[in-house]
Amino acid sequence: MMDIRRRFRLSLAAACILSAFTPGISSGQSTTLDDLLRGLREDQPAPDTSSEPAEPVVPEFLRESEPAQPASPPQKATAKPTATPKAAQTPATPTTTPKPEARESSPAAAPKTPPADNSLPEYAEGEVNPFLMSNLNEVLRGRAPDSVRVNLTFPGASELLTQEQVTLGAAIVQGLGLRTDLKPLLITYGPRLVPGRFNVLIGTKTELASILSPDLSQEIGESGMCLVPMPGYQEEPVLVITGTTQKGIHESVLALGFVNMDLPAAQFLSIRRVLFPETPPYFGQPPVNPGDTYTFAQLQQIGAPIRPVRTGGIGLQIFFPADIFDRPSAKVNMMVHFSVGQNTRRSSDALVVRLNGSEVLRTPWGETIPSDNEGRFVTFSLPIGKFQSGRNLLELTTDSGGSSQFSLSPRGLPANDLLIFTDSSIEIPNVPRGARLPDLKLTSRTLYPFVGQPDGSEISFLLTDNRSETVCAAWMLIAKLSQTSNTFLYGSEVSFTYANPDRHLIVIGAQSRIPTTLRERIPEASFSELGSSKNEEEIEYSEEEREPTAIERFFSGIRDEFKKIEVNQPTDEDGDGVLSPEERSSSRTPIGSRAVMTSFPSPETDSRWILVVTARTDELLLDRVRELVTVPFWSQIDGYLFSWNDTPSSVRAFLPDKSFREVSFRETIVPIPWGYGVSLRIWYIFSALVFLAFILMTLLVLKHMDRTIAQRRKE
Repeated sequence: MMDIRRRFRLSLAAACILSAFTPGISSGQSTTLDDLLRGLREDQPAPDTSSEPAEPVVPEFLRESEPAQPASPPQKATAKPTATPKAAQTPATPTTTPKPEARESSPAAAPKTPPADNSLPEYAEGEVNPFLMSNLNEVLRGRAPDSVRVNLTFPGASELLTQEQVTLGAAIVQGLGLRTDLKPLLITYGPRLVPGRFNVLIGTKTELASILSPDLSQEIGESGMCLVPMPGYQEEPVLVITGTTQKGIHESVLALGFVNMDLPAAQFLSIRRVLFPETPPYFGQPPVNPGDTYTFAQLQQIGAPIRPVRTGGIGLQIFFPADIFDRPSAKVNMMVHFSVGQNTRRSSDALVVRLNGSEVLRTPWGETIPSDNEGRFVTFSLPIGKFQSGRNLLELTTDSGGSSQFSLSPRGLPANDLLIFTDSSIEIPNVPRGARLPDLKLTSRTLYPFVGQPDGSEISFLLTDNRSETVCAAWMLIAKLSQTSNTFLYGSEVSFTYANPDRHLIVIGAQSRIPTTLRERIPEASFSELGSSKNEEEIEYSEEEREPTAIERFFSGIRDEFKKIEVNQPTDEDGDGVLSPEERSSSRTPIGSRAVMTSFPSPETDSRWILVVTARTDELLLDRVRELVTVPFWSQIDGYLFSWNDTPSSVRAFLPDKSFREVSFRETIVPIPWGYGVSLRIWYIFSALVFLAFILMTLLVLKHMDRTIAQRRKE
């Protein structure tokens, strides 16, 4: 097992350092990720080897998560020891090293808290052990069916994080997000561990001495990470990212994002050294290039996921760049070499090709062509316009079932012997590159045009401040953009103090704190969607209380159709704070509950773009970003301006011709007097009824006039 540990350290270095023997190492240009990661290890001091370290007190991050006395009995002594290569060499009966025993028995070193115990619960053979680094991806993906709730813990951190902590957090959430199969991350942070979430604990070994056992700390070395049980919640793993110094922590964070190989089946991961690759790599699969032909074997080698399909055959994921769709009629040519057995022939009649869930080809077995070597083959072409920018799922299967999904094995069906050979190929047409911008749909699928290189070195993330709501919203958005672009954006800048004008700029924060020079460039329609103006300053808003009116009672039975428009009540700072009815009426400002995403060219630098994600307040921004990163919202992003409320049906997209792609009749609120509003649908119905009533009244009046005139003539 010690040899395994050594081999893994070497392979980790090889995976992270594609240019280990080249002198050039990329360096940063600002005070963010690049500055934190420049020159790692070059001046790192030697670790403290004092034989009598001071005993730490109970750290803040353990005070509320660890119960005083667990109700359940402690783990048996025969439980699996710490799953590290060194522990595997120890006898079956767990023993402690002489040095920790001496420290525990020494009166002078009497601990104020129990020493760290990283022993793990027992797991049956075949059961997933959540405390092995090799199962990290599976643990993250299994947290919830549609999202992963993550909590970052910085011991001793205040409510406002430092620039370094914000940058480290941005790198960590990317490393986690790239391991979750596109599941969005819902992120919080604080000084304490939070039960029920996937906790990531970041700190030096000295700061984490109360949660890391001496043996595990020694195995990790100068930098690394491990999975340990949460104190008081033994079944919940905590990912610990640590190092002897801050630079050791930086290396561990980099490894989490860089390493796309299988992690070791051990509790810890020791990082020997991390160097930057000479050519920035994609974390998963790189996009295909125009004019190239790829066999399925080549696609698999460059990282394209290939999985069995429930109805037989395979599903292949292909990543298309965003700038090759200017000629949607260009043909993508495919040749599928396959072999079909008796089981498949009995259960189905044809080979079926599906693209992103839609059937695009059905060929009966008798119409396929025999191959010179083995099996049969079929050739066909699809317009490139049928594909989407970013990930595309191509399924080669049978007609024995409906639309299928990735699965490890067919379930409830007879054995399927449809085999797809690796010499099957796909030819990408040689089309000119370029895209019509702005187009948020392309950005949401591939982060185009912001990612010119897969390291994000052309991007600068600007947070309008370091308040917790802004930071968490930014982390969630950065993790989502990293997932969609399929890469670790380690070369990007993340800052709440500086925006590099030479880079693409992504701005995240409340509207009132966006820099004035930038706010003036934002399209006017964005502020209309927010219910504000460009020059609006930061104001504290509160809801005005009033008695329900007759019209409100009339619509009270129709849920979500009638809404009260929130207003602000500014106080008179020079007086007694009481406003007259006239002043209050004139000061009412509708507060939009929407958030906005918009994109436009940079006014400072040619070929650079700006993306702004904003809302009226910090709390509203955080709530809306939590919704935005989920599939029902994210899949609808389009146009140059996108706004959304709290339901998927509320989304609105402005297309380049300044028209709406879709208008929600339920969510669009039409203001009416006295500070209220009704939904657009009710407004249309009410207007139609008023119009019909007007027509009927007009007819009645005309009829009465006719009768009056007729009677007068008779007289």
